Amino acid sequence: MKKPICLILTALMAFVLLFSACAGTERETGTDPADESMTEETTSAEPDPTYPSVDVAQMPNPMAPADSPAAFAELGIAIDAPDGAENTSYYVISGQIAEVNFLLDGKGYCLRASKVDGDIAGLYGEEKAETLSDGAVLTVISAGEAEWLRLTWDKDDVHYALTNTDGAGRDALLAVYDAVK
Repeated sequence: MKKPICLILTALMAFVLLFSACAGTERETGTDPADESMTEETTSAEPDPTYPSVDVAQMPNPMAPADSPAAFAELGIAIDAPDGAENTSYYVISGQIAEVNFLLDGKGYCLRASKVDGDIAGLYGEEKAETLSDGAVLTVISAGEAEWLRLTWDKDDVHYALTNTDGAGRDALLAVYDAVK
């Protein structure tokens, strides 16, 4: 007699948890994105088309736009896009990571730097890494059918990550690395 009651209670709890988890995922339709009642935390600059889209409507935006790489000075970091880069944009993420997004030769790149330990690149999937002669690590990341490149290195007390998600290729990524390191 106790076993059927336990099964029913377990199923009921799973049902309640499922619907309570899904309740917060509905979005209001017909909302005008230009509505001034939206907070700055839920809006951001034009999304970078080279990265997978993420629905961030219900979470605070940790990316604060910056006018120039001079904004990174208070983080103790000096990075910028290489010469010839186009559509350059600058961000400070969570007050700890400097980010520069840019196009070069028609391909999109993201350069990040931080004094905080850990993975700052933000790309996840199955990884195949290779250590270069100067100690930098070139990683091919596979996520489903997508294949991305990540190059990480350290200099002094700063960790760097250079990524590409739109097929620039190894040689192109290494050329950008040579220009920004």
